Amino acid sequence: MTSSEFSTLNELFIKTIEEQDRPDCFLYKSEGRYQSISSREALRKAAALASALERLGARPGERIALLSENRPEWALTD
Repeated sequence: MTSSEFSTLNELFIKTIEEQDRPDCFLYKSEGRYQSISSREALRKAAALASALERLGARPGERIALLSENRPEWALTD
């Protein structure tokens, strides 16, 4: 994929999932074992988070602070 095929990072994320769907897009350790998040699940979680922020009143272009421990949701929030 070349940069001319997308104009935003969101487009790159969605197109990459469409072209290279993976069962282990993210790996994280929980209770001593590695758990996976598929690329489709990552997209679903990112969309759900965007929807929740919108319902809370966040609008495009606004800045939102995130305070959390290291976890997969950091990347999904970004």
